[in-house]
Formats: sequence, structure tokens, C-alpha cells
Amino acid sequence: MSLSLLSQLIKSFNDGISFEFIDANKEELCSIIGSVKAMYLPCPKWIKLPVDKDLLCIGDLHGDFNSLLKIFSALFKNQEVNKNLIVIFLGDYVDRGEYSLQTFLGVVLFKHIYGPSVHMLAGNHEIYKYFQYYNADFWEEYIDENIRKNILELIEYLPMLISSANIMMVHGGLPIIDSMDFLNNLLRTDKTNNLLYFIENYEEQIRIFTWGDYCENLSDYNRSIFQGRPAFMKNYFVDAMKTYDSSILVRGHQPGVKGALFDNSLITLLTSSIYSSFGNIPGKLTLLIKRDKEKRYNFERKIIYKFEDHESQYEILDIDYF
Repeated sequence: MSLSLLSQLIKSFNDGISFEFIDANKEELCSIIGSVKAMYLPCPKWIKLPVDKDLLCIGDLHGDFNSLLKIFSALFKNQEVNKNLIVIFLGDYVDRGEYSLQTFLGVVLFKHIYGPSVHMLAGNHEIYKYFQYYNADFWEEYIDENIRKNILELIEYLPMLISSANIMMVHGGLPIIDSMDFLNNLLRTDKTNNLLYFIENYEEQIRIFTWGDYCENLSDYNRSIFQGRPAFMKNYFVDAMKTYDSSILVRGHQPGVKGALFDNSLITLLTSSIYSSFGNIPGKLTLLIKRDKEKRYNFERKIIYKFEDHESQYEILDIDYF
């Protein structure tokens, strides 16, 4: 059902009638959003993935449905999903671009089709309900009330943190684990483990997960602080990583440092065309993490940047070359 709906959504987009398609199918779409919420209900806010799977990390899309279509085309065409590959979306599906609703629904349908082979993190643009910001065009424009309600309910149960062995994946930053209480709640699995609970009990940590910036110098640090964003230099980053027993952090959120930072231990991805020219590495970036360093995927056309550690090989790819 959801594969057919996704195909129809893509066709309607190509035909220029995607808004009309969504309106005509809102009841079925709401049902699928609810089904994805049900998938996440028993999950903790920190999801730990198998250590033997390859990972494809997708950065901020910000309403860029065309970029999402390029990813879908590569993955569907080569049938890479649901084999040895897990796809992780790092959040910020909405705002900035013209097709926020299509992009969010496209990712939800993709998750519904492939289940545990696809994961969605919540970004700061998904939790506008709690931390508001200027120019929230998706949340401030008209959306069918039932679709809005179901999207907000799903966001309550999206994870804040995903990991696989020594690799952490978040949207913004990593707060230091400073208590067993915080750690136990990140790993807790019950229906009260929603975003509201964490906002009420760990507001600053959630702000860091979704809004955290990393800075190489005091000028950038002061700019982030002036903008009201949690900001951290390398020493905090290193200390935080130790509390998670990890060595690589993959995230989105911060266009100005897109690419690799802190001796390749911090990878920042933005996949939206809006931010193609930003950062240390230009392009619409994704990150392929391979546990079998000799393995080749069919969608690898041009590797923008590559490094490896003793466990994995990391290839930053531009989706324009998929």
C-alpha cells in the first residue's frame, strides 16, 4: 500500500499536482503516519543499530523533494535497501524549501515500506512546537489539521540519537551524559518515552541534540551564542564523545561547517540544494559508512571525500552523482 502511495506521490509531483494528491489521499496518509508512529512507540530515544550493517546518512533536506527523489531513485533502482544497508535521515525535513510536506511524507512512506532498514531523527525544524524560531514557513502555513495532528504525534516518538558501534548520529550536537538518570531515560522503552517527557525533564539536552553547533574558533562560537544556539568548541566535543564511548559523530544542522571537522571525527551533512555551496565541502552531501571496506554500491559515482578507521570506511558522496 505505502509503496503504491509513494509511487503515486512521486508521479503527482512530477505532474505538478502533488498538493492535490495529498489532499485527496489525506486519510490514507494519516493512517500511514500513525503506523510509523506505532513502529517508534516501543523504541528508546537512543536507538542502537547492528554493528555489521552499512549505513547511508542523509543530511537536512529542508523541503527539497527533488533531492529526496534522487536518493529514492538510486536506492530503488539498485535495490540496496533492506539488504545490508540502513538509511538514516538526520532530521530537518521541513522549512526553507518549497515542498516540505511532500518531503516529510516521502520519508515517512519510505520508512513504512522498509521498516527497520530506515530511520528518522527529529531535527530542530521538527520540534518547532517546543523551540520556536523565525521563518517557520511549514508550521505557519496551512496544513490539513488531521495531517498536522498526526505529524506532531509521530515527532513525539522519533529518536534523538542513533548509534552503531563507535559511530553516533544526531541532528545537532551531543550533550554530555552527566548522570545515570539521563542515560537510563535515553534507553527507556515505554509509551511515556515521548518528546514532551524529555522537554519537561531534560530541556537543555534536547536543545543540544537538535540545535547544537560546533565551532573551530571564538568568532564562530560567539556568533552561535548570539543567535541563541548552544555552541561548543573541540574540547567539549571530545569530552562528550567519551561519555558515549564513540569516536565519530555524524550530524546535519549547521551549513557553515558542512564536511569534515575535528580530525575527521565530526561529519556534517546537508543534502538540500539550498546549502550546496556552503561549508568546507560543497555539494548535496550524504555519507556512506561501509563495514566491508571492499564492498561497492551501485550508487557510488563520485567520492567527494574518504577516510577510514579500523572498523569502517567513510565516503562522502554528492547525490548529484548518484
